Amino acid sequence: MSEGESPRSYWAIGVALLLVAMFAAAGWFLSRPNVTAEPGQGVAVRIVSMAPSVTEWLFELGAGPRVVGVSEFTEFPPQTSGLPRLGGHLDPNVEQLAALRPDLILTMGSLPRVSENAEQLGIEVVEVPMDTLPQVLDGIERIGRAVGLESEAVEARQELERELAVLAAQVELGRRPTVLLVVGRNPGTLSGLYAAGPRAYLSEVLEVAGGHNALQGEEALWPAVSAERLVRTAPEVIVEFLPRTSMTDAERRAHLEVWRRDMPTLPAVRRGALFVLDHPGGLIPGTRILEVTAALAALVRESKRLENY
Repeated sequence: MSEGESPRSYWAIGVALLLVAMFAAAGWFLSRPNVTAEPGQGVAVRIVSMAPSVTEWLFELGAGPRVVGVSEFTEFPPQTSGLPRLGGHLDPNVEQLAALRPDLILTMGSLPRVSENAEQLGIEVVEVPMDTLPQVLDGIERIGRAVGLESEAVEARQELERELAVLAAQVELGRRPTVLLVVGRNPGTLSGLYAAGPRAYLSEVLEVAGGHNALQGEEALWPAVSAERLVRTAPEVIVEFLPRTSMTDAERRAHLEVWRRDMPTLPAVRRGALFVLDHPGGLIPGTRILEVTAALAALVRESKRLENY
């Protein structure tokens, strides 16, 4: 070992190289996404995107000028502000969609009403699953193939893999805290609570950020979590994702007060390791996933500085 080098520097380089190799492997630890529509050979000139994440990647790859309609909850990038809104996953506006005369529709999951309508009109539909991190990485290339921007997509995927590896190499040595990633619950109560399971992309991002999902063994991507299971799981850190809000510190404390009121014995509550992550891209596996990973890493580091860790 040369003067000035440390065991940590060798460990960081090793983690980075290992992560790059893992991402580059076919399907990482999962197979390539199971999809129902393969991209055609023609280059689409009028594209509709029915998922915010897909929209972000379309603009990142350079297909933005060809996008003629987006889903209801699309807010990024800013260039989408004037585009027609076509409803959401549960209530797509198929009439307005047809009126736009697209030659390609991209979705993140199965949308039967959209698919049936598109089939009648002869419009190509390509599904881009993005529930897991391997699917996100594969999905970038899938979008690229669908819109004739294959090389740009490969480059974007490789850049994302490199940057995730860099973030992973910055993780502090030592034991990883167990983290509950809350993606939704009823206001003012812990009922109706849903969290990211170990296979969900947010959980895989958490591993890059230095944490460990508290729901190990869970098969569902986004399971409901009861009060009884919270007690059994005993998370050391709780992070609530509220991406469509912008809270002051006082509002965050008020929002998290329900944990202190209803679950005072949880390790995360006793330690004060309760956090809100209100990044606008927090629940969107799009181009801001690196920002979300970095924000999550900062919360994990902060949690490890608290008492009783």
